[in-house]
Amino acid sequence: MPQAEVSGVFTTSRFLSIFPHLPRSKEYSALVKLVWALLIFFSLFSFKINLFQLGSEVVFVKLEDIVFVLLFFLAAFRLKAVNSLPLDLPIIVFIFIGLLSVFFGILRHTISEPFAGFFYLTKIAQYFLVFYLSLVIFQQELKAGFFLKLMFVPVFLIAGYGIIEHFFPYAHYPFSCPFYYRIYERGFFYHDASHFAAVLMFFSSLLFGILLYMDKPLLKKVIFLAGIILLCLPLFWTYSRASYIALFVSLLFISALRSKKILFLTIFIMIFIAVLSPHAIFERLVSIKQTFLNSDPNNSSVAYRFQQIKYAWEGIRQYPLFGIGIGGRERVFYENQYLMILAEMGIFGFIAFISVIFTIFKTVWFLQRKTASNFIRGLAIGYLGGFLGLLIVSNALVVFMISRIMFVFWAMTALILWLWEKEKKNEAYL
Repeated sequence: MPQAEVSGVFTTSRFLSIFPHLPRSKEYSALVKLVWALLIFFSLFSFKINLFQLGSEVVFVKLEDIVFVLLFFLAAFRLKAVNSLPLDLPIIVFIFIGLLSVFFGILRHTISEPFAGFFYLTKIAQYFLVFYLSLVIFQQELKAGFFLKLMFVPVFLIAGYGIIEHFFPYAHYPFSCPFYYRIYERGFFYHDASHFAAVLMFFSSLLFGILLYMDKPLLKKVIFLAGIILLCLPLFWTYSRASYIALFVSLLFISALRSKKILFLTIFIMIFIAVLSPHAIFERLVSIKQTFLNSDPNNSSVAYRFQQIKYAWEGIRQYPLFGIGIGGRERVFYENQYLMILAEMGIFGFIAFISVIFTIFKTVWFLQRKTASNFIRGLAIGYLGGFLGLLIVSNALVVFMISRIMFVFWAMTALILWLWEKEKKNEAYL
């Protein structure tokens, strides 16, 4: 890894003062790495055990939640004085407003199951804790390259599973759409195609950013290109139009930051792939226009989401500041992250959410501008492209509430912020 990544001592956030200074023994370090790797693996495969029924909700525990608790207590030894991170205040404010929304939702009876409201808020807090726990672990290990590879291993396993399923589909598949078979919809996974499409889009963007800024031998560039293709193939077979658009915008964004020549080449390759793509994928692509023009919510996902906006607007109109409360979902089934935040957390929650997004973007932008390492610049720009893609997918999916996406996203964000802190110290920034 580049010198900028391995030099110096990383100082984390004062928000991490509740977490201890991890021991440095080799055995303990190996155990922490193993548990952290299991957390990422289980979060993607999402093994779960149903516990009991609570109203209309099924209460279950996932293996990643068990591993998360274990990882948390592995850190429970010694405290350490730490400094602040840019994300501290936006995260604290977002959680606080979420707590207020649940409290007011219970008082107004817009949340029928108080336990469900606190449960969803706890899940959001858990994603942020994954971010901070990962920072603590990276701080002790000093080298981020190993953890970066660990995150890609289960993603490639998921991609391999998708490719196998495509060529060996499940028998008696009840085709919800007439001309194509969506992977990750049956068998071990169930209706998870859009979730995995978002994950594959994000990691494809990371690889693409690294590839464009790579100063390695040609053979390694070919390997990275093969990795992108391996991730994109199952992404295409999910037939997720939102992720198609997100990948298109992400790759154009990354290419534009590299050079105009790369941008035009990327556009040409995308058009070439679209024209020569299999009939089912091409049909899915061209159906985007018809989806926007169709006003029937039963035959158009866009029309259906406009219908959702009308339903949710009543809650936003009645409770504009703090919303109906997190977990008040019996009113409408959301397929839009921004609509969900507005409806359940109100204007204050939406502003806090945007502040988290803006802070991440601004911080990573600084990293890619200031670093002297092409690898780190490529990783940061790839992250920005993938992050932008997730924001696009959030118009069709509650991305920031889905554990399969959020565990790996916040772990990767921790790695990027870890590099940002090192770069800030090396550059004497602020």
